[in-house]
Amino acid sequence: SNDTHWKWESRIPDGDAPVGRFGHTTTVIGSKFFLAGGTTGTSNYKGRVDGEELINELWCLDLSFSSENLHWERIYFTRGYSTQDINPMQRCHSAIAHDSKIMFFGGGPPRHTTNELHVLDTNSMDITLLEVSGRSPRPRQNHVVATMLDGSVMVLFGGCLARGNAEELG
Repeated sequence: SNDTHWKWESRIPDGDAPVGRFGHTTTVIGSKFFLAGGTTGTSNYKGRVDGEELINELWCLDLSFSSENLHWERIYFTRGYSTQDINPMQRCHSAIAHDSKIMFFGGGPPRHTTNELHVLDTNSMDITLLEVSGRSPRPRQNHVVATMLDGSVMVLFGGCLARGNAEELG
């Protein structure tokens, strides 16, 4: 018999930490746990927008440290990012790990959703807006992405247009 026992431990990392939020993603690359974007708002329904949009917030928790030495680190992009033209981590976006990169798709506040695809290289912290060919999915939020075929294909499913009537996509 395999008597594996799990023990839950609650640890609070030292130092500054991300504020409470919703509509964010978390992605693990190696031993690093990345928390991206989101909003401090209270609702995402019926077109309501309140709170602060955290479109350029990226935090990292290095899980290779002992639980007593955990601390959050705010990540600032090194190149390829301007708050005026690239907003990779909208509220209710999706994210997926691919090698040492994180790909972000879509999201946005009600009536301002996007279908942009960005890639963050977690080694250099460069972020880039990718130009895609062919027909793009409609702008959306609250969707999911997954990879298939050894990571060579990204699949997008569901979400909603968030135009006030929260039209669902399937």
